[in-house]
Amino acid sequence: MEQYVALDVSLKEISVCVIDAGGGVVFEGKVAAEPAALIGLIRTRAPQLAKVGLLICTEN
Repeated sequence: MEQYVALDVSLKEISVCVIDAGGGVVFEGKVAAEPAALIGLIRTRAPQLAKVGLLICTEN
């Protein structure tokens, strides 16, 4: 079953949510804002990854 990953990125950490094709949450957590850490988490928690979404927020 396909999985989808949503990322909320900051300088120190990345919040990650993995959702299955039915809309169910498979995983919610945080990882250090390091490429290797993020790749490892996605490979482990979303092995059937179909798409990645990025949340971008700006503060005034």
